[in-house]
Amino acid sequence: MKRNLIKSEIKSIEVIQGENKEISDEEKKLINEPSILGQENIEDVLRALKHIKILERCSGLFISHLALLQKSGFCSISRIIDEIKVLEGLALPNKVKSQAPFKRKWLKGLYHKHFYTDRHLSENIKIHWDLKGINKNNKNFEDLMKPFIGKDISEVAGQIAQSLVMKPFEERVKTGDWIIYAKHQGKNYYLDIGKHGEDENIYNRIQKNCKVQFPFLKDILKVI
Repeated sequence: MKRNLIKSEIKSIEVIQGENKEISDEEKKLINEPSILGQENIEDVLRALKHIKILERCSGLFISHLALLQKSGFCSISRIIDEIKVLEGLALPNKVKSQAPFKRKWLKGLYHKHFYTDRHLSENIKIHWDLKGINKNNKNFEDLMKPFIGKDISEVAGQIAQSLVMKPFEERVKTGDWIIYAKHQGKNYYLDIGKHGEDENIYNRIQKNCKVQFPFLKDILKVI
């Protein structure tokens, strides 16, 4: 019964779009092997996407990636849905990094919006305090320590630790992984989830799994 429900939901994407009769490899995985991602996870994802009325604009790749994240416990899909709501004008902008077009060769023509999870905490702290030594003009750490100079470290250690964690989120937008999407006829089409440093892999996934479902991508993504 549940497998039939999943088949019906995935097939509804084709019916709504009316652009093709084929389905991608990722959609076949959803339809034929829901146990891989977990039936409940798939149903949760489909329900969430239908609720904000974007299911027909989500690729099978995007849906399966959300279900995989849900199953793994890697992050709650609600974090991703929150950012999609911002993109769709259903919620006000927040302190997560804004949407932007890709400018590098592999994904040029597509757009991305960051989403934040607890896994990104350490990375945001490193960026704010320039713990990687990339931004030589970053004086954040020096400014943080100024009020504590000359004080007994045992008395201020807790305040320093709290400031190290909290200030990055008070003073800068948060960064994280990417929601990858295309724009077509004034609407957003959600294609994949990705992260920094895997542009070529994302490109290959989208080329393989999304162009059948969304033929307009052939005019956006260059063949490399």
